[in-house]
Amino acid sequence: MQIRTFTPLVMLAVVMAPTLYAQSVEPAIFVTNNVGDSITSLTINADGSLAFVGTTVTGEGPQAISLSPNGRFLAVGHGTISSTTEELRIFEVNADATLTPLLTTLVPDSPLDALWLSDSILAVPETDLGDSTIRTYAFDDSAITLSQVDVEAVGGFATSVTASADGSRLFTNDSFSGTITSMAVDASGQVTLVDTVSQGSLFATDVNLTNDGQFLYGSGGISGSGNALVAYAVAADGSLSVVAGSPFTSPGESPKVTDVTGDDTILVAGHGTDATIHSFLRNTMTGALTATNFSFDVGSQGTLGDLTVMDDLMFVTDESTVGDGVAGVYSFRIHPDGSFSQLGPIVDTQGTRPEYIAAWGGRSLTCDFDGSEMCDLDDLNQMLAIGPIAAGVPAAGGNAGFDLDGNGVVDLDDLQAWLAAAA
Repeated sequence: MQIRTFTPLVMLAVVMAPTLYAQSVEPAIFVTNNVGDSITSLTINADGSLAFVGTTVTGEGPQAISLSPNGRFLAVGHGTISSTTEELRIFEVNADATLTPLLTTLVPDSPLDALWLSDSILAVPETDLGDSTIRTYAFDDSAITLSQVDVEAVGGFATSVTASADGSRLFTNDSFSGTITSMAVDASGQVTLVDTVSQGSLFATDVNLTNDGQFLYGSGGISGSGNALVAYAVAADGSLSVVAGSPFTSPGESPKVTDVTGDDTILVAGHGTDATIHSFLRNTMTGALTATNFSFDVGSQGTLGDLTVMDDLMFVTDESTVGDGVAGVYSFRIHPDGSFSQLGPIVDTQGTRPEYIAAWGGRSLTCDFDGSEMCDLDDLNQMLAIGPIAAGVPAAGGNAGFDLDGNGVVDLDDLQAWLAAAA
């Protein structure tokens, strides 16, 4: 084995004190077990099927989950019988997709959703019947603190939030008054109200923005006909206008959640009453939806927990063990015509009532350990700080991402591989 001579860059890294962190090397999903009070980590195989990694204990009733854009941190909101405050927990994501608890704090009752707007700004609704707000918090990953930045009143019952890819536009529903509110958010987390639109007799139980940020969809739940999907065009300033033809009619009963493929051409909707998934072709210019004939039946009423889409992969939670004996997660591939094929069997989360899902696409550069999209001194410093790699350090937990050749230890071969990749 040839060892490259240590450069001044390497020598400098030895004496610096890094902040260690990681994100899952492999694509992964994280699922809340609402009754089991745990979070399940699963990695995504090359064929799109899922592999169970493990479970992590969290607080009572996890009911919201969000992954920071760089994949480093997982925020989880909880729900109990309290009517004043609830727990919000933040976990660090290790290279092998396991989780390490970082912070437990309290936020006003009751956070039915949570969303990272950036790697340091988190938006959390205060879902208080008649008096809901959106609160933004700044997360300091060095001090491990969460500090409130701003608060904005958003109506009577906010249960869902969605945002543009850059986090500058934030949207929430109000199931009490049947409105959707648009807000602007600056880099520090300060919120400015932009627009509020009425859905008439409808109310969205969930809101979701397309990847290009130009259209917003809402799941109508049991409101109206019980089959409604509302759609809005989003202007450059964040204001909303109704898409022609909205509300669109879903073949399923009580739409509860939607998501779109990575190219925004297909929308999928999960339903509460009949626990089905249906797909729709999207007109990317007008936002109009056309229902396809493709669907999947998860099970009996109320058993579909959540769905999320990552590129052309769709993940769906089944909360019930009735029928197949498994409460877990399905994986599907969505095809250009709106059909979808199941990828392997449902995977048991080994928790009770699996529900909400956060997805991660994997590390884009194997030598980028901090999510900066560069392989630089900070990354090298992390590798050298884990221990005496000349003797070999076991590749487990947070160390797994440094094992670039996959032989189970972090050693000089991995250092050589890092230097080659970063050259």
